[in-house]
Amino acid sequence: MQSSTSPQRRTWTADRSARCFVTTHALGTYVLLEAARTHALRYLQVSTDEVYGSIEQGTSQSFPPCALLALFATKTGADLLVQSYFHTYALPALICRGSNNYAPTSIPRSSSR
Repeated sequence: MQSSTSPQRRTWTADRSARCFVTTHALGTYVLLEAARTHALRYLQVSTDEVYGSIEQGTSQSFPPCALLALFATKTGADLLVQSYFHTYALPALICRGSNNYAPTSIPRSSSR
């Protein structure tokens, strides 16, 4: 079965989505970090294990980031911004990288994995 979406359309959609991710993850994280710093708050960054890349290669918190899609690359950038605020401003910050759990009856999903 052939896809009804042309390669040009998929590229345009990916580019458009990437702009949205950059705005949300980079700028949004910056705004929240500045608010936390200004008001002396602790900061929790909810991220994803997708910043490590493909699950077929295995993942570990000791692995360097290896994001495969724009969404996860911008999340990686946001995570690094949080780390920089931790080191530069001594902002109390945590990054939580949750993962998806799969079972024999799980419904497959579209992702970088």
